[in-house]
Amino acid sequence: MKRATNLTELANNLYPGDYLKEDTKEFYIPIFDHILQSIRQQIYITESRQTNTFYVSGQSGTGKTTALNFLADEKLSSKYIVKHIYGREIFDLNDVDIIDILLSFSFELIGTNAGLQAKYFAGLDQIQKQNEGSMDVEKTSQQSESMGAGGEAKASAKFGFLSFITMGLNVFASYKMDKEFRTFVREKFVIKKKLLLDLTNRIIDDFYEIFGTEKKLLIIFDDLEKMRDARQIRSLFIDNLNYFNQIRCKKIIVFPIHLSSDSQFYSENSNPEYFGLRLKENPHTPEKIDGSKHDIKKNRQLLHEVIRMRIKEGCELIDNEAIDLAISFSGGLIKQFLKLLYVAVIKASMYGGSVSKVTSNDVRNAVSEETDNMSRAVISTNRINMLNTIRQENKPSTDNDELFINALISNQVIVYQNGVPWYDVNPIITDTVKKYSK
Repeated sequence: MKRATNLTELANNLYPGDYLKEDTKEFYIPIFDHILQSIRQQIYITESRQTNTFYVSGQSGTGKTTALNFLADEKLSSKYIVKHIYGREIFDLNDVDIIDILLSFSFELIGTNAGLQAKYFAGLDQIQKQNEGSMDVEKTSQQSESMGAGGEAKASAKFGFLSFITMGLNVFASYKMDKEFRTFVREKFVIKKKLLLDLTNRIIDDFYEIFGTEKKLLIIFDDLEKMRDARQIRSLFIDNLNYFNQIRCKKIIVFPIHLSSDSQFYSENSNPEYFGLRLKENPHTPEKIDGSKHDIKKNRQLLHEVIRMRIKEGCELIDNEAIDLAISFSGGLIKQFLKLLYVAVIKASMYGGSVSKVTSNDVRNAVSEETDNMSRAVISTNRINMLNTIRQENKPSTDNDELFINALISNQVIVYQNGVPWYDVNPIITDTVKKYSK
């Protein structure tokens, strides 16, 4: 990634699926540095308590992943081994279970270390076979073939056991992609979750011993706020939250936004940090109390910097008015902001070599295209009525919890935390909601 000198390079620099990491830190704008400082301070203060869990939230696309990629400063890195578990890479976020979390966490931890691998797979094998007779050979063989594990897995199936020692890394080869196999594995551990947790903690101890490090682990469980199934979200973050908390290392867990108002989610140790940008004043709070005008101006300037940092100095590739318009339609979601400008760049580049700058008109065309895409999912009587009530009252819906949760998770509704929490319809679909509510 280099600073853009033309529209093609700018499009690549704005690609909305990319996240800034250490190798692209020169393009990083510390929008949420105050939150990172707070998290670091909490980690330092609780240094003697090695099982602390810290919770962070914010809607999908607010910039949490990029910010957390830069959590580890020099001081933190001197005390902790920071490992990121990116859920989008190892889970099917439409189907996540606590067993998946425990298995995949250890799998990420053992990495390519042969000693840790041997201990982990032996431990899995022991748990799976404990108090269990032989399994149905035919079913195991079918599962082995469906996961594409190869000859070793098929050989193990002849003995009627799902042998983790024999299958090794092949167990995880198709775990994300193969729902049938995930269901099969979960069935083997559903009543043995405590044993799986104990094995996870032994692997953490073995990790410290094998690598001979005095640093402690700090694990960041990212992307779990992108889960879509409300039932599984409740299972993971309410029914099985204790398994998260008992993993014997410090952890940062990104949780779905709607749980912010769920009293069952919070424990006495929970103090969630919220990632979100203030771009509008709170309609429920007088300005003299809210005091957000300064923050709003600052946040808009920061989003301008996000774009300017990706363009070579002296190259005028995008109008300030175009950036302003994209900010207004972003709803404070950085990913949506980048996507609008990415599409606008594509639109501008379609006009040929005579066009070298993105204008407000290109952004309007991008907004129109994104409106068409998002509107398809909202045009139903119940959903439109709910969204229109939120648009008018800026309060959460209480008529249909499942519909409201789905709207929050899918960013049709955005929650803002300046002052008393308030809600609004995503600006991309505001006109659609107005039109169809009539």
